Amino acid sequence: MPNLIPKTIEEWMRRMEFKVNDLTRRMSSLIPGDIADGVDLNDFMTTGRWRRPSAVGTTTGLNYPRNGSSGTLEVYWEPTNPQVHQIFYDRSGSRHSRWWNGTTWSAWDGVWVPITTGFSASVTPMGGNQQPMAMRQGNLVAVRGRVSVAANSPGAHTFGDIPSGMVPPIVMELGHGAINGTQQSRYFANNTGVLGVQNWPNSGAATTGGLSGVYGIGSA
Repeated sequence: MPNLIPKTIEEWMRRMEFKVNDLTRRMSSLIPGDIADGVDLNDFMTTGRWRRPSAVGTTTGLNYPRNGSSGTLEVYWEPTNPQVHQIFYDRSGSRHSRWWNGTTWSAWDGVWVPITTGFSASVTPMGGNQQPMAMRQGNLVAVRGRVSVAANSPGAHTFGDIPSGMVPPIVMELGHGAINGTQQSRYFANNTGVLGVQNWPNSGAATTGGLSGVYGIGSA
């Protein structure tokens, strides 16, 4: 059995110092430090917890999940296989996660990303609240928004390029592509990174395509 009663005052002091250091270490892991103004979240590479109480000056340029973020940042570093996992709990109630693979950071999940490339010549993305966008949350990806398809443009079209990190391993059927007109078109996300539609109905006027859908990106 260990000696529970210190024999000397020096031994008692060593034991007290150890207890104080242990309590300090535990408190440091429970009470996060503040993230200072202008600090890039890419700089947080060691295990720990930090908080950003103010939303002033927090921008995507400093690699926050969104402009005006505030909340708590948790960081987990894997020393045996250089990787870093960051989780940001926003005060808005949303949760965002990303990884550093030893070279680059992945995009934050839980953030809507605009779809800006890959549209067919006859397809025009709408703006405002109808802008085509995609968001990843874990192994699920949601797409939203609308496009306008020019008159007399039947057949297959592309409705944009799927953002990096959101491409499914196989073709995922998302339903009908046309909001108005004959519902005969097939809308899908494929494993080459394209949002596409087949058998678009012919029309003498511009028609509207809806991008709403959810699909998985786990292993095939």
